[in-house]
Amino acid sequence: MSEVTSKEIYEAVEAIMPFKTGVVHSGAFVYEIANHFGLSSPDEVGHFASGKPKMSSFVNNALKKMVGENTIHKVGRGKYRYGADPTPVPVVAQPVVAQPVVAQPVVAQPVVAQPVVVETQPAPQPIKVVEAVVVAQPVVDYPYQAIIEKVEEVEEVEDGDQPVETSSNALYVVSDPQTLAFIASVTPCWGKQKSSDPQCSICPLSIQCENAKVMLKEQKQKLKVEEERHQASMSELNVSASFEVDPNADLSKAVRLTLAVDTQCVASEEPLSAGEVAVYIPNMGVVKEEIAIAFGASF
Repeated sequence: MSEVTSKEIYEAVEAIMPFKTGVVHSGAFVYEIANHFGLSSPDEVGHFASGKPKMSSFVNNALKKMVGENTIHKVGRGKYRYGADPTPVPVVAQPVVAQPVVAQPVVAQPVVAQPVVVETQPAPQPIKVVEAVVVAQPVVDYPYQAIIEKVEEVEEVEDGDQPVETSSNALYVVSDPQTLAFIASVTPCWGKQKSSDPQCSICPLSIQCENAKVMLKEQKQKLKVEEERHQASMSELNVSASFEVDPNADLSKAVRLTLAVDTQCVASEEPLSAGEVAVYIPNMGVVKEEIAIAFGASF
């Protein structure tokens, strides 16, 4: 008789059943458990006094235990399948015992009369009618009538006294540079003053506008002179005027260097040889020395 215990048989059944995907027949499963322990026959485990094989009893009891735990379910006589029983458990309706309804006596409640409160409204007050007074507004003759320069008057006082300042009700102070710049930004005709134009002659900003006109003319003349000087410099250095400076280039930090490798000028695309002196301009690249000078680079 083999020394396999009933506990070991129970554990073997619980360990092997989860790997079964089909229907397990208990008779054949007994031989599979015997092979698991290396036995040639379930009879090697022995028999009870009644003559019933111990192995079969232990395996069947283990299967019944797993059915009770709902880890496997029975699909026929001696047939089992791994998994919970999919058949829903019928719910038995519990009988409801009707409780007797005891009628309650109805007691009449006394009716208490509520006092009637009459609200009185105050007599309406007469509405006073006020006639509106319409004040005629002055007609604005030109678009800048509202712009009045602030005038400060200083009284003549003796030495030691503080001057007393008086000012008019002005909307803008055109002597202030910021105020004047704001007015210029919203005035389309700013800097185009004409003495022959009647609107210009009555405009309170005529003098400031004429000064701005002269200033703009001087700035244009200055730019023109600088451009002519630049073109002359480019011509003297035999540099094409079509070369343009990168707007991001930092000409104030240009550096002369001796090239270690062959490359090309980023402005003219001319080849530059190793050992040749060139100029590096930050945010632009390497250019020929004469082109850097024409661009106005600082070394």
